Amino acid sequence: MMRALVAGVGAYGDALCRRLARDAADRGDELRLAVWATEPVDGLLTGLDAELLVLPGDPADPRAPAELVARAVEFCGGLDALFCNTGTSGEPPSLLDAALEDWDRFAAINVRAPLLLGQAAYPALRRSRGAIAIMADLAGTQPDPTHGLSSASRAGAIMVARMLSQDWAPDGIQVNSVSPDGGTVDAEDVASTVAFLLGPDSGYVTGEDFVLRAR
Repeated sequence: MMRALVAGVGAYGDALCRRLARDAADRGDELRLAVWATEPVDGLLTGLDAELLVLPGDPADPRAPAELVARAVEFCGGLDALFCNTGTSGEPPSLLDAALEDWDRFAAINVRAPLLLGQAAYPALRRSRGAIAIMADLAGTQPDPTHGLSSASRAGAIMVARMLSQDWAPDGIQVNSVSPDGGTVDAEDVASTVAFLLGPDSGYVTGEDFVLRAR
């Protein structure tokens, strides 16, 4: 059985859930899946061949990740994989116009939430020698004048993944980030990459940022 927590739905999260379900079926395995619905899920997650728990919550709330992980671990009976897909977009047109509360929200959702999710999931992932994938963005390594707050906070998410990969490697936990090129990359391509990083064939990969560009 694979036990996974997908923190954040949207197109990428929905595509990943479907890919995990297909991969589990191909292996003749079961999938137990907890999903953190940080936004409405209308039209998403329908018809999944998995035991499914959907939990609402605000990724900007510092108490939410620990509560979410505790419920996910209880439902799944442990945890093998965590996908941190809590990122936010939409911001002032320039850093000059950014207010303090704008930065606080970007940092809370794009950097703090993945860190807190990882910390809360650590005991379960240590037991399973599991894996974490953190959603970042190409803006985290390639500055874009129209995405100042996103670029800065996504860079933080990438570094969180790299640091966790070093800290937790002795415990057998893999941590990687995935950086699509804005909204130009197909959700299926993101899902296949994340599914690989969370699956049984990527045990040798950790501390990497996977950049995805439109084909």
